[in-house]
Amino acid sequence: MSKKKKSTALHKRHVLAHKNWWKENFKFGFTTGLDLGLNEVDDDEEPLHCYTAGLLAKFGAPYHHFNLIFGAKYTWFNVWQYYDWDWVSVGGGISIPLELRYNVLNTDSNHNFYVGCGTDYYCAFFERQGFDKAFANNSIAIYPQIGYISRFVDFSVCWKTYIRGPFKKELVNNDQSFNGKNLLDFRLSFYF
Repeated sequence: MSKKKKSTALHKRHVLAHKNWWKENFKFGFTTGLDLGLNEVDDDEEPLHCYTAGLLAKFGAPYHHFNLIFGAKYTWFNVWQYYDWDWVSVGGGISIPLELRYNVLNTDSNHNFYVGCGTDYYCAFFERQGFDKAFANNSIAIYPQIGYISRFVDFSVCWKTYIRGPFKKELVNNDQSFNGKNLLDFRLSFYF
């Protein structure tokens, strides 16, 4: 084999290895979640929840010790109204998550259980009539999490605590108060 052909073959192997590395270690995905919370305001517990949906990027393969997750999600909050026995949407906005995960239990090279920590920066965009000026312009949540990750699916549970809550003031609706500072988050993500 001539020197030129060896050089070309070596270059093609390097390019292919580089493409495969990026394909294995950087993935985009779709996430959806449900956050549940009970607010303890004036010794009453009032239910509050929010839905999230968005796009994520994951840096790191399941068999690596660490994974980094970031993206953007749309979040909308709902409160329970006892007098109607119905959930009412109060507003929503964009949240930007950033998470660092440590894979603690390898079942095989494509499946792991992990622990992690993360933060969400939330920016409110709209409020339902009757809840005017209740949302803070922005808020920050921190959370520990546990979960399961494979090549294409990720499920996690975390406890979100807002440093600066999503509401400027407690929401008061028909003598019910909501503050939304602590939420239990269930999340399912699919990567491609």
